[in-house]
Amino acid sequence: MKITRLSEIPKGYDWGESSELVDYEIAKLEELGIEEARYWYAQGENEGSGQLLMLKGGKWYHHDMGHCSCYGPTGEIELKTGYATLEELLATCTEELRGYLQPLVQNEKGEPR
Repeated sequence: MKITRLSEIPKGYDWGESSELVDYEIAKLEELGIEEARYWYAQGENEGSGQLLMLKGGKWYHHDMGHCSCYGPTGEIELKTGYATLEELLATCTEELRGYLQPLVQNEKGEPR
């Protein structure tokens, strides 16, 4: 599985620190058959927030990694609606959410912006 983590977290999430997903969270993505994952994640004392874009079977999925201490950032992933392109996925999002996801979308060279 290809994983891209953006270490810079968006403004408004300065209550937490940029953090990597831990091994058991990566294992959850592997169990789901995720081929590629792109994310940013801010972790605080008993909570976290982040955005995750996942590619599986040629379709892109989105997961909001916001959580409290009851479950972790990948604890409630559901692969319900997939999109053929990231642009199609972004078109379904609010302007605010697009702003949080846009840094995870590739530029024309295939690299995250």
